[in-house]
Amino acid sequence: MEDLASVRARNLPEFDQLVTAIRDLGTDSMQMFGDDYGFEGGLRLQQRTNELAALLLYLGERRPRGAYLEIGTASGGTTRLIQTHLRSEQVLSLDDGHHPDAQLQAANLSAIPNVTRYIGDSHASAARDFIVSNLSLPLGVAFIDGDHSYDGVLEDTRLVLSVAQPGTLLVYHDIIARPGVRHHWRKGAATGLFAPIAHFVDDRPGALGIGVAEVRAGLRLRTALHNLI
Repeated sequence: MEDLASVRARNLPEFDQLVTAIRDLGTDSMQMFGDDYGFEGGLRLQQRTNELAALLLYLGERRPRGAYLEIGTASGGTTRLIQTHLRSEQVLSLDDGHHPDAQLQAANLSAIPNVTRYIGDSHASAARDFIVSNLSLPLGVAFIDGDHSYDGVLEDTRLVLSVAQPGTLLVYHDIIARPGVRHHWRKGAATGLFAPIAHFVDDRPGALGIGVAEVRAGLRLRTALHNLI
């Protein structure tokens, strides 16, 4: 499985340059990320810089095509940053609008071509209706960073898998820091719901963790989902 060290090793000095560039984009909390960022503001990012840099480089190597779906967009800063590297042909954003930085979302997403927003509960039937009616390309990447409870991330995974296909990449944020996401990441792999292919975990204190999994052909989805309950 790919990890932060392996991605960094084959991408020097680009990795270190990217970490510096992310640092200069700003965070939403210097109290939490003060060692990682130079100031509070800007894109108001909420990831560890090393973990995010590894993800960006890894996605750049994989070059997934098609649509990008994000659940839990907050300020839209992470979406905007990811799309400067991924440049997906279509972007769908699902967010409930309750994050303190949600007022910045429209401005950040407006900088991305071909983006469509849904404001509401990702667990509601309207969320799936939104995806089905707007998704015009195969789903290449789904970034799941919404409800961090176990039940919440399971429901978001159900939603994504209902429109995914073999090869779709599932990206989970907080696989270390949030118990519900951590449990889902481990159990999803153990039951065969998805195939983990990368995990990016900072070796410094305060790691959040980003996991990348792939939807594989022949997945017994109903059985796997039943085993997760």
